Amino acid sequence: MKPTDLSVSRDEILARHQKSFSDLQNDLIILKEWMEKQPHLPIDKLGDGFLEVQLLKNKFSVEKTKSKIENYCKIKANKNYSYFYEDFPTIPSEEAVCYVPMPKLTENYERIVIGKVFDDEKWDLSRECTNGLILREFLARFDYNEGEIFIMDYSNCSAAKILSMMRANVIADVMTIVLKGHSAKVKQIHIICKVFPVALNFLKPLMPSKVFSRIFAYKDVEEFKEKFHSCYLPKDYGGEMKSLTELRADLDKMYFEQRYELDEYVKTKSREDMRLENSNEQEMQGTFRNLKID
Repeated sequence: MKPTDLSVSRDEILARHQKSFSDLQNDLIILKEWMEKQPHLPIDKLGDGFLEVQLLKNKFSVEKTKSKIENYCKIKANKNYSYFYEDFPTIPSEEAVCYVPMPKLTENYERIVIGKVFDDEKWDLSRECTNGLILREFLARFDYNEGEIFIMDYSNCSAAKILSMMRANVIADVMTIVLKGHSAKVKQIHIICKVFPVALNFLKPLMPSKVFSRIFAYKDVEEFKEKFHSCYLPKDYGGEMKSLTELRADLDKMYFEQRYELDEYVKTKSREDMRLENSNEQEMQGTFRNLKID
């Protein structure tokens, strides 16, 4: 897998939004002119790919995109969230949990991402969130889609381990980064979990109601298998694609080949000491339950 594999539907998706190449270039010029007046923004790290994907996620509203670029850079500069980025994975297959994007978009141009706990004993919630956020750095720059569908597979985990990993502060932090910093368009979340009623009751007060309404739970993989057409899933989930382990190996190659770029992606954050007083934005901390979700 290469990062550019996530961009194969770019032209089709732009056409769905009736955006011509000329329209897109005009939007990019406006954003770049605005960024040049914001000394705190790391302009050299915010390339055209990043700007295009942010425009897409914000329905090509330039003003909303400006706000989300601010959010992305400021949240990552916030020390309260730095623990997610201090030690990030470079070889996904060596992690207890891995998030793997499916190479094929759904018929509605949505990206399916499967997160699975491969090693119950080494599983740590903070590390799991870090793994998901690092993958998101690639998605933020290359992935042209109309929304994201997450499949969270905890079928290898004991009930005791799952309950011990329910840490409200970590879940709240990662939700803030994903929804507010990355403009994620979460369409569905499918959780495969032995103790799913308990898990759902725990998650409900931590999530915006609109996101929570998009959560579906299953006791095991067999119960889940019929949810999607087989062409969109790995063979170990009833699909026609490579196994999740094989797709994870492909992801290893992408991380290795992009290891230097990935380090720069992680370092992309605002320089708050250089922020002009009149450009100061509202603080990023606080409740995220009131976020507007598409």
